[in-house]
Amino acid sequence: MCWSKIVEFFRKPKKAALDLLHPEESMNPLATAESVDLNVVLDKWFSDWVVPEADRAFWKSWPIFLVPGLTYNGSAYPALTWPDRTDLDPRWANPGVIAHECCHVVWARLDDTARAAFSAEYQSLMLTNALLQLMRSQKLYVQTQFGKNSDIEGHAECYRYLGTQMPESLLVYYKGLI
Repeated sequence: MCWSKIVEFFRKPKKAALDLLHPEESMNPLATAESVDLNVVLDKWFSDWVVPEADRAFWKSWPIFLVPGLTYNGSAYPALTWPDRTDLDPRWANPGVIAHECCHVVWARLDDTARAAFSAEYQSLMLTNALLQLMRSQKLYVQTQFGKNSDIEGHAECYRYLGTQMPESLLVYYKGLI
């Protein structure tokens, strides 16, 4: 083998490992409702997920309540989004959880036709798209919610972990986020 070929091999840029654009942040066990500044968390989300400027005022006005030790039906949750608000355990007040919960707001505004179209496209892409497969392999919550397939959680986690790296055909289902 020629030395020039060996040198060329080592000079070639190495292919980056496939990874999620937005890795999961850890819970902050010391965070309290008093110590969390939601404006700082929202601004970090806006910046890191490239939320359109035109939509930021809506998200700043979306009611988010810090609820220490958030539970529902006897189970602890980092956050829960309702039709009129989001409840967030302050220990989980980070941009990724905000991104996920805001997707539930967007999902609720999709009509049945758009939801069905998202589900069909998402399920099809899960068979072929390496990033979606990586997300699903690392985030079991994407696969099931209460023991069944959950496209609402897939919709939220796709944005939460992939953001602008999600497949282009899915971007239309994230109005106000991308």
